[in-house]
Amino acid sequence: MDDDLIEDLGAGTPEEAIAPEIKLIALKSLRRQEVEISKVLEGIAKIDNLPAPSPDWRALLTRSEEKGGFGEPNTPREVDAIEEKVRALEVLLSNRVSILTGGAGTGKTSVLRVFLEEPRKIEGPTATLLAAPTGKARVAFGN
Repeated sequence: MDDDLIEDLGAGTPEEAIAPEIKLIALKSLRRQEVEISKVLEGIAKIDNLPAPSPDWRALLTRSEEKGGFGEPNTPREVDAIEEKVRALEVLLSNRVSILTGGAGTGKTSVLRVFLEEPRKIEGPTATLLAAPTGKARVAFGN
């Protein structure tokens, strides 16, 4: 593939708050924009008074599909996908401003559904503001 379009940009540098164990293949320009946005938001978005203990994200994510989860993982790839979603939920909970990105069909809407249950239980339906410019999430959480 064209090196100008694709490279591993997931690790970042040690001083960046990007999970180094995640390897990505992405359009360079989009990934650079994500990294730049995270740098701008760093520091103004941290939450110091998190509820303890954190929700059991893994249990919430592995609930049956009827209960809003993904079901139990059956393959190593599904286990890895659940672990990635757990890390994303931990980041969402610990920051006042978060951007959740991913390709079509990666579970962004389902992860948001699991995430939004927790602050809404504590603070009510106006606990979060969600901006979803396209796709299912805009329709699913628009009210």
